[in-house]
Amino acid sequence: MSQRETRLPVFGRGSLLCWRFETPVLLKHKQPGARARQLSAGEVDLAALLHALHRRLELTHRLYGVPALPLAPLSTWLAQAEQLECQTFLEDVHFSRHSNRQGRNMPLSGVIGRVFVHGSLSEDLLQALVLGQWLHIGGKTSFGLGGYSIQFVDAPGARLCIED
Repeated sequence: MSQRETRLPVFGRGSLLCWRFETPVLLKHKQPGARARQLSAGEVDLAALLHALHRRLELTHRLYGVPALPLAPLSTWLAQAEQLECQTFLEDVHFSRHSNRQGRNMPLSGVIGRVFVHGSLSEDLLQALVLGQWLHIGGKTSFGLGGYSIQFVDAPGARLCIED
């Protein structure tokens, strides 16, 4: 099997996906003619998460060839998202990191928690979600933000996603 044909393993496929954010994810939204602003927990939806995932994978594809094949257009993912049910259980978090260069603490913030997606995911989108677990999404990924894991909670042998 060539690199272009390689598929990432997905263990235990079902129809209820738990997308668990293990480190805060920083998501921004830009309106035409306005500055980008950070999304709060109540504003984050599946479309915003898919935008961030697509943006991250497009960048890594162009710079490093990961994933090996180009992604489906974002519009395809967003059209699929309209057919899925989504519940978000996110909360805003605020913290800081120390900057040696500036000699002070720098404020950071994001959202953390779980997003449950119910429905049939395309193979392309599922593979993107699996890869995103290692690449992270959103802003400040170089500081470790945007880390997540996914799991089908209704798959045979799956642990309940709400348990820590």
